[in-house]
Amino acid sequence: MPEIDLSTVTVGEWLRRWPETVRVFLNYKMNCPACPIAPFMTIDEAASEYRVDANLLKRDLMQMLKERAPQER
Repeated sequence: MPEIDLSTVTVGEWLRRWPETVRVFLNYKMNCPACPIAPFMTIDEAASEYRVDANLLKRDLMQMLKERAPQER
């Protein structure tokens, strides 16, 4: 699994690298995939904007990457 600094990665960068994680944002009722400022907002900032627990969001995003990692080998 790639090294990821979740404190600085923007939502836009995240979605470009891992588009399959769109589902996680949508599960939290976050419109980040269609948002014009997603390229400029960190995951924490987006979570705050939507009043979502950032730690839970990041946990779920990382979990999805872990689940997909064995398929990449």
